[in-house]
Amino acid sequence: MMGKVETKINVGLMSWLLSFVAGYADTATFICANRLFSAHVTGNFVVFVYSMLANPHSSVWLNLFAFPVFIIAVAVSSSIVSYSKFPGKVLRLEAILILAAGAIAAILRLTNVENISFIFLLAMIIVFAMGLQNGFGKLYPYTTYSATTIMTGNVTQITLDLMRYIKARPGDAKPNLKRQGFIISSFFIGCLAGGSLSYFIGLSAVILPGLILIYFWMERKRFILLNENKSGMIR
Repeated sequence: MMGKVETKINVGLMSWLLSFVAGYADTATFICANRLFSAHVTGNFVVFVYSMLANPHSSVWLNLFAFPVFIIAVAVSSSIVSYSKFPGKVLRLEAILILAAGAIAAILRLTNVENISFIFLLAMIIVFAMGLQNGFGKLYPYTTYSATTIMTGNVTQITLDLMRYIKARPGDAKPNLKRQGFIISSFFIGCLAGGSLSYFIGLSAVILPGLILIYFWMERKRFILLNENKSGMIR
């Protein structure tokens, strides 16, 4: 019987990569697509209620479509993991979708045919991509330090760890604050980059995280160590 092939993931790199992409995509769609959250879609419920009260119009309802799109994406990520030897294909599909959405947005912008309907459809593609990342994170939580798309839990955890750190007595094991801080800061940097670029060039700004993800997959053997090159999670 062939022994189990172990995969050693560069958890730090994966944590930075996915947190940055999530922060970037979330901010880009919020700015360009009618305040749409793509990484944590439940935030769209709050925006929906606010918009219905403050400025009701038909396009407000479009953001609610993000929820079923997100659910379908998570289901697809589960299916890929179930039927593929290489579940890393989930993130590869995410990379392709984000890059495609950015490229199409750039073409529409250059040809002056950009409109609300096209932006909405492209935003749904990004929501789908973020659903894939969320599904992957739940199925393989050990590939990152913690959740990469929703920072509330991370902020809560680092606060609790900080309190334990402060209260620790000499000789007690102290919690590691760096990992949670790394995830949160990576997400924030992604927000800054995504917000700055999308403000000036629209949704075509998501080309950048798409290219970063594609580069990661092209060079993944440099970043991920396999004991044997027969099977591996990220392929």
